[in-house]
Amino acid sequence: MPRVFQVKSSDPKIQLAYTVEQAVGTGCPNPRADVLLVQHLLAIAWIEIPASKGFRPPGETKPLKVDGMFGPVTARFIKFFQEEARRRGANCALDNRVDPVTTGKPTGSITGTFYTILAMNAARYNRQAGNMNDISQDPAFPGELRKHFIIDWA
Repeated sequence: MPRVFQVKSSDPKIQLAYTVEQAVGTGCPNPRADVLLVQHLLAIAWIEIPASKGFRPPGETKPLKVDGMFGPVTARFIKFFQEEARRRGANCALDNRVDPVTTGKPTGSITGTFYTILAMNAARYNRQAGNMNDISQDPAFPGELRKHFIIDWA
């Protein structure tokens, strides 16, 4: 089940972050709710804003379908997101997977790289106006996902 947790940020608009419970990617567990969250965040990252082009994999002409099923298209979007995030300055691992935040730190304890899911949260904050913290207020938020969130207030 995806998690939402409070974060300490210098930006008062950013109070919450969303993470997966289990890894999403090739060879990962890919639970449906976690895949839905990753796909939703990737769909938001697709959006172009005045300050930045969206994260658009080469050859993809339409946004990722948010259906909770991990497959080759979702894999391409994850890979491209990681490559572009790194190119834009986020030291994400180039491992084609989205791991859960488990350490309370923005970097993984094994790789020392920035969690891809946190880079996806940052892309979301940069691309959406309005209520930055409540992801469920997004009209494109998958309704099925509402019942799956675990809230961590640590």
